[in-house]
Amino acid sequence: FRTYNASITLQNELAKIVETPKDDVEEKVKFYKNANREVAKLCNHQKAVPKNFEEQLKKLEDKLTERQNKIKELEKHKKLLKKDKGSDNKNLPKSVQGCD
Repeated sequence: FRTYNASITLQNELAKIVETPKDDVEEKVKFYKNANREVAKLCNHQKAVPKNFEEQLKKLEDKLTERQNKIKELEKHKKLLKKDKGSDNKNLPKSVQGCD
């Protein structure tokens, strides 16, 4: 019964497409995926959370924190360069790579 409902729903969703000569492949794929999504809703298909989700989330949070800290560091460096623009301070690196 589920397969019948899924097939009918997909068929009805795909029947809604109106093809024009300018339709490209990306538009057709997008339309098909949306139709397939409707079938998945009907059948109550749900993606399970990956087993290593917490680990992946932690890695992303660590990367975000690291990059935020790097931005702060670079902003400080930028202020110092602007402040010492007219002076002969050779202790400051003149490039972003020199901030590492």
